[in-house]
Amino acid sequence: MPRIARGLAGGEIYHIINRGNRRAEVFHNAQDYEKFIELMHEAKKMKNIKLYSFVLMPNHFHFIVEPNEAEDLSKYMQWLLTSYVRYYNKTYKTSGHLWQGRYKSFIVQKDNYLLTLLNYVEQNPIRAKLKQWTYVSSNSKINDFVDELPIKLPENWEEIKKDILKKKDKEKIDNSIQRQSPYGEDDWVHDIALKYDIVSTINPRGRPKKVIVNE
Repeated sequence: MPRIARGLAGGEIYHIINRGNRRAEVFHNAQDYEKFIELMHEAKKMKNIKLYSFVLMPNHFHFIVEPNEAEDLSKYMQWLLTSYVRYYNKTYKTSGHLWQGRYKSFIVQKDNYLLTLLNYVEQNPIRAKLKQWTYVSSNSKINDFVDELPIKLPENWEEIKKDILKKKDKEKIDNSIQRQSPYGEDDWVHDIALKYDIVSTINPRGRPKKVIVNE
């Protein structure tokens, strides 16, 4: 049974990311991307998990998911990543580590923060200057297994999606990816960190400054 990481819980929405080992490419051609999407679809049928958004890039991927139970996410990711490694090693006659390690995850608040994260995920190809990118959940040709969002989209959502993500929003998401810290309003972040015993992900890094007492 896969190990359930601290901070994983059912009924919460997560951003998931994983990269190729040493940031190497894991998808080389259309066959690779299509195989991974096929495996995503199969894994979703077996595990109780909702998939709200995804993008596959040459050397990494992003998901936004909601597991029914904590173990559903662990099992989904273990089966998906292991199955793709088997395919990859067989196809390219290789062995060894394909992924950089265990995937990274963080919880996201179900409101405008989720909408901002959706834009962050689906704008990955734009930031990488990949034109007309196919392997993203905004592409209606491949998103038939993507679930309906748990929040209502603004009426002008299609226009909002065209806006380039603000620098401060991207930096906040990048920080959550790096530290696996909750993404949302400050009070909500604090409450979630306490609830799931992940306060270390939001605490300042480094040793506390030494206090000098004048005698």
